[in-house]
Formats: sequence, C-alpha cells, structure tokens
Amino acid sequence: PPAAKRARSEHADGCAWEGNYGDLLSKHLEECLYHPVDCPQKCGQKVPRKDLSTHEQFCEKRFEKCSICGELVRPMEMQRHRREAAELHVQLLEERLEEERGKAERD
Repeated sequence: PPAAKRARSEHADGCAWEGNYGDLLSKHLEECLYHPVDCPQKCGQKVPRKDLSTHEQFCEKRFEKCSICGELVRPMEMQRHRREAAELHVQLLEERLEEERGKAERD
C-alpha cells in the first residue's frame, strides 16, 4: 500500500505538529491552539484558538447588560459606566426600593 501523505501544521507562530494528512484534517486542526478560528461573537475576525479568551474580552461585538439600568456595555467599560451613570443608578434603585416597600405594605 502507498505510504500515507505526511503533513505539517502551517502555523508559523509555534505549532510544531507533524503527522499524516488524514490526522491533520480529522484531529489536529480541531484542537490546535495555533489554528485560526472564527470569533464566536461573529465580529468577522479569525483568531488563533489560544487567543480566543483574550479576543473575547475586547471583541467589538461583546456586551454585558448593566444589572441596574439594563444598558449594554462592553465588559472593560463597566466600571466607567457605573461611575458615569451613578446618579441614574441611584434613582433607579430608589424607585425599585419604593416599589418593594409598597408591595410589602400591601401583603
């Protein structure tokens, strides 16, 4: 039988994997830390698998909902948002507190 074709990973920045072509396609590319993968937030960028968690922190499509006012804010900007919206947040929390007091009095 003919010898299996040999393959090397083509990622110049660190992957030293070598093996047969079938293993490259069926196994290695699914787990290689250097293989570029699409951003799960669908921002359009391809990122080496090993850098996904860092990318997700700064991805332009990733937002968190402020638990007080509901505004969508980038995670790295939440502290700034909380400072800048402090007055609004106090008003919202006071309104919620009044609602809760009203419910408690009716019960």
